[in-house]
Amino acid sequence: PCRVGARRAPRAADQQTQQRQQHLLASNPAVIYSCRAESGFPLTFISDNIHGLIGLSAAELLAGPGVWASRIHPEDRPIFDADTAKLFPEGQTSMEYRVRHQDGSWHWIHDVMRLVRTPAIGQGTRPEIIGSWLDVTSLRLAEAERLQALEQLEAQKTLAMRSDRLRSLGEMAAGIAHELNQPLAGVRGIAEHMLLAVTRNWDLPKEKIRERAEKIIAQADRMIHIINHVRVFAREAGKPEMSAVDVNEVVLAAMDMHRLQFRSWGIDLQSHLQQDLPATWGNGFSLE
Repeated sequence: PCRVGARRAPRAADQQTQQRQQHLLASNPAVIYSCRAESGFPLTFISDNIHGLIGLSAAELLAGPGVWASRIHPEDRPIFDADTAKLFPEGQTSMEYRVRHQDGSWHWIHDVMRLVRTPAIGQGTRPEIIGSWLDVTSLRLAEAERLQALEQLEAQKTLAMRSDRLRSLGEMAAGIAHELNQPLAGVRGIAEHMLLAVTRNWDLPKEKIRERAEKIIAQADRMIHIINHVRVFAREAGKPEMSAVDVNEVVLAAMDMHRLQFRSWGIDLQSHLQQDLPATWGNGFSLE
């Protein structure tokens, strides 16, 4: 009787150990599996918590060779094949891919594989793959939402920058209109005087005509410069293009855009700039 009791004690201990192992495996968020290191990677063991991962039992996956591989998303199969090929030369690998759940949904799986040598009866050792599957769908969704939020934030920043530029252009409109009105009035006055001379058949010297034509051209060039600068400012400010920028030129250009508007408020802009400054790398229009 004592010998029988002694034999039963190790068996009870073994059963407790097995029950504890089963409990740990079932409670683990990761599914533990093993497979043979050969073509198709036939599964030899899967922990019972696999059902919560893809809706199939361990027995269903073990009974059908290739069931797991058949559920990998077609777009992710090249990733799976490429990463498993690294297993043999490197001894371990990890990857993420999508697997189809029994309900038809796709779950992101983090798969970690390690190549081990397992004792085989009468054959020494044989290569075997021990691995784990962990559902990281929620992490993937959270990362996608984070990236989407960043994109939306960047879009909002871009809209805010555009709004600021439009507001700046609106504030400059009065000064620009005044600056354009001056040369336009001058051009109109010169043109009317020349038209009057032609109508009344005045005898104007060629030098006088040349002088007035040159004034018209100068005033037209001034207006073209103003219009082109505003157009480029509105288009280029905020773009990612970078180049060598002369900060003094940017300051003077910004002052020119506001000078007349400030003058209408009784403000005189003056500049005292450090000369011979090195060029700065950036976007001159954004700085302006």
